[in-house]
Amino acid sequence: MRERKIIHKKYQVVIIGGGLSGVCAALASARQGAKTAIVQARSMFGGNNSSEVRMHVCGANCHA
Repeated sequence: MRERKIIHKKYQVVIIGGGLSGVCAALASARQGAKTAIVQARSMFGGNNSSEVRMHVCGANCHA
């Protein structure tokens, strides 16, 4: 098992989840000047709307 490195940092706002709402919340927070972190477990942001899942903002449809 790979040993994990622990990094201690201080933020004013921490967003958990990189879906659409998490990305929007992190951007809004940072634009207001808050020291902001976003924590994401997947390989790319967007949640179910990412190209990783292939369920885009328009939802399920017959177009690929």
